[in-house]
Amino acid sequence: DESVTVLRFMLRFGTEDTLLNLLQQLTQPVAAADLKQTDRYGRTLLHDLTQHAPEPVVKAAVQYFKRKVEPEHLEAQDVYSWTPLHHLFQVHSEAFILELTKHLDKQITPRLLTLQDHRGATLLHVLYHRGFFRAVTEILKRISYHSGDALKQRLLVLQDVSGMSLLHI
Repeated sequence: DESVTVLRFMLRFGTEDTLLNLLQQLTQPVAAADLKQTDRYGRTLLHDLTQHAPEPVVKAAVQYFKRKVEPEHLEAQDVYSWTPLHHLFQVHSEAFILELTKHLDKQITPRLLTLQDHRGATLLHVLYHRGFFRAVTEILKRISYHSGDALKQRLLVLQDVSGMSLLHI
């Protein structure tokens, strides 16, 4: 795929040490346009980062990109309607997810939380099915604090393709 840059190739196939070295040696800042560029599957640099890179690399990259990452970058859906956070929540540990979602607090919007993948799963469905109940609880607490109970109630009743909501589970 010719849309894959060297950085994205390295995120997919590099080792933790080489990726951390690469991030430290980036001389040109990553532009917002770089975060929007997609491959033939609709994946962005953030999809590759959250799906393929080890946790220390994801953490370092998010700190490096922090000012560039807008809610729209986290809301970008690939051909399976997965966002970068769908990948993050599916691949990484609960402790890391909790740490990173606190760091990305303002970028995690009500729209992002209600986006559903091709099976109807929201981010909270992914967390629940992995048994990450503490992460579900923490995100629901933050939603109530930032957006009120109406969004929380909507998230609890959103159904996946099998008709299951978080209230059913």
